[in-house]
Amino acid sequence: MAKGNHSHLGENMRNVHFRSRTFVLIGFALAGFALFSYWGLSTQNSDLQDKIERLEDNLNIGTRKQRDLEDELQAMVKKANDLQKANAKLQSELQQKENLISAQGVEGSQWRDKVRNAETEVEKFKTDIADKLKKLQDLQKQVASYSQDISLKETKLNEAQELIKKLQADPLSVHNITGQLSMGRAPAIISASVGGIHLHDPAVEGMIFHGVPLLPQESPNVQRSRPLFSVANLTT
Repeated sequence: MAKGNHSHLGENMRNVHFRSRTFVLIGFALAGFALFSYWGLSTQNSDLQDKIERLEDNLNIGTRKQRDLEDELQAMVKKANDLQKANAKLQSELQQKENLISAQGVEGSQWRDKVRNAETEVEKFKTDIADKLKKLQDLQKQVASYSQDISLKETKLNEAQELIKKLQADPLSVHNITGQLSMGRAPAIISASVGGIHLHDPAVEGMIFHGVPLLPQESPNVQRSRPLFSVANLTT
């Protein structure tokens, strides 16, 4: 009976030992699986963490790029607005310059017309001046000729007045003049010529003093068919 109990105990011990090893193996398996699962999960978690970090980095980069693009877009919009304003200003200035050029063209044409008219007036004025100068020279010549004639006539008048005074102061000289006329000689009355033209002074020509005419001086040697004057004519 003791042997039976001992064998039964041994068998139980073997069963317990077998079961214990089985549990240990199962525990190791579970631990290994847990470790493997943890490692796998850790690896996946790390990969996911890396991916998340990369995504976050990409997101940050994308955000920065988006912000830069927005800034560039705003700058481009501002530049476009500035260019539009500058273009509008240039168009306005161009229009003003075109209007100014057109106005200057009209003013230039008007100015050229004024210049031509002024030149025409100047030429006409020069012609008028030349005509006036010629007329003035002609008048000066006429005045000089008139002055000379007046001077000669004044001289003749003075001589005639002196002769009249002498005749009035000395009545006997009238008889001498009458005697000279009867002998074919004329009294000494001076005549003169201007420019080849013989002048007869009306102050002495045809004047009669005491019945005796004062005649222009002529040469007594002039041949005549009959005497030009005679005492008989004076008495009639």
